Amino acid sequence: MKVNGVVIPLGTLAGAREYMQSKSRFTAAEIEAFISTSLSLCMDKAIARDAAYRAADRLLQRERKGGRIAYSRGYWSAVGVSEAR
Repeated sequence: MKVNGVVIPLGTLAGAREYMQSKSRFTAAEIEAFISTSLSLCMDKAIARDAAYRAADRLLQRERKGGRIAYSRGYWSAVGVSEAR
């Protein structure tokens, strides 16, 4: 995925997907932080944050459209993962 001229490594995206599947609930900010942390290892932190914000949004929407995650009550969750209430 390419965001604002920054190439997001496939390993980073795969790691973010695994993170989403391993959690019962998560926020977009958590996914953004995961991607930003990975990117900041190899580039300026300000650039990493900007790219991570957009990449997280694209990834969440792609996963939602694919039916792998759903948004409810302020949280994203993997489809099929029961939520403790």
